[in-house]
Amino acid sequence: MRNIADLKKELQEKITPDNIVEAIIYRANETLKKTECNTIPKHGAFLQTVFHNMKNKVPDLFSDFIFDESGINPFSNELDSILFRLEASTILHTLNPTFRNYSITNSQILEASYKKLGEKKEKIDKCAEILSEMVKKQVK
Repeated sequence: MRNIADLKKELQEKITPDNIVEAIIYRANETLKKTECNTIPKHGAFLQTVFHNMKNKVPDLFSDFIFDESGINPFSNELDSILFRLEASTILHTLNPTFRNYSITNSQILEASYKKLGEKKEKIDKCAEILSEMVKKQVK
């Protein structure tokens, strides 16, 4: 049986699908803060489609994500669960009265995921650029 210190160390070093999504959202948000567009649309089909496109462009980064393409829009249970956890923990926050857009309430946690990724940062930045561009198009 492992002790708590070993589990904490493993969690700090292991890269999870949550870290990938958090890092992409963090980097995209950093770019979007420099524009008029400082929120990310909450619309599930939008995010699912954008992340599906990212998986097609950077497949090794998204090996843990399986997208069902049989519906109108691609859908990943893994991505949906991660977004739910981020929203439930209020890292991604929706503002009243419309609840249409996410704002980030705790960028330190997302930044920590980005810093943890080491050599994958270049791919994360590429995906964040895709998300930023899609958000800008969505807002227009």
